[in-house]
Amino acid sequence: MIRELRSDREVRAACGDDDLVVWAAQGLRGGARAWALGDAVVAGCPGVSRRDRLAVWGDVSCAVELVRHALGELGATYRPLGDVGLAR
Repeated sequence: MIRELRSDREVRAACGDDDLVVWAAQGLRGGARAWALGDAVVAGCPGVSRRDRLAVWGDVSCAVELVRHALGELGATYRPLGDVGLAR
């Protein structure tokens, strides 16, 4: 089940303090949101480094579902970022 992360502490715990996810989550301020499913986390924030960014971390099978969910919630303007292997 996809769960929305509600605090910076939840984001850090869910992604093992991954730098990219924590950066994209922006402390869940300014419209930033994050979700977790299994061993995957996505965090998105509008206007981070001049673009709407969506950081992706974790297990591929769960990450795919999370990216679809996040894009549905946030909109198609978000650009996914993550490990090269995960992005493929």
